[in-house]
Amino acid sequence: MPRRLIALDETCVKFNGLEYWVYAAIDIDGNEILSMKVYPSRNMLVTELFISDALNYCYGKPMFTVDDASS
Repeated sequence: MPRRLIALDETCVKFNGLEYWVYAAIDIDGNEILSMKVYPSRNMLVTELFISDALNYCYGKPMFTVDDASS
C-alpha cells in the first residue's frame, strides 16, 4: 500500500531488572501500526534493521517523522 508519512518512535521498558527497547512504526494517514518490535539494545544497526522491516509494508518512498528527544 502506498504510504505518505510514517511516524517512528522507541521507548525503554524494564522487565526483571533488564532494559528492553520497544520500536514502533505507524502510518500517520491510516493510523495503522506497520511494525512493532522489541530489542535488547538501542543502536544504529538496530534502528536501521527496524526501518528496513517497516519499509516492507510500504510501496514507494514514504517520509519518516521522529521525535527529537535526546538519547
